[in-house]
Amino acid sequence: MPLSTCHQLATDLKAAIDARILGRQAQSVGHKGRNMTYAETPIKDLIAYYNQVRCNCPDALADPDLIAIDPLEGRTGEVRRPAVFFGRGWV
Repeated sequence: MPLSTCHQLATDLKAAIDARILGRQAQSVGHKGRNMTYAETPIKDLIAYYNQVRCNCPDALADPDLIAIDPLEGRTGEVRRPAVFFGRGWV
């Protein structure tokens, strides 16, 4: 029996989230010792969309493999320069 459209979408989104979290769905580029990894859609947006689709689809709610995913805590995939302190380090 084929899956309904919303159930298939929820299944595909869950697979994409799992692949992203495990690092299999990220693009990486490297040149002269510098490497950069990026993904097209932020993981928090994928999780929010998955939860929305899952809650609005009765077939997906009945599927035990499609569990609700809580939002990730903190920032993910963001790199900034270290803190710089000016002046004396002691007072």
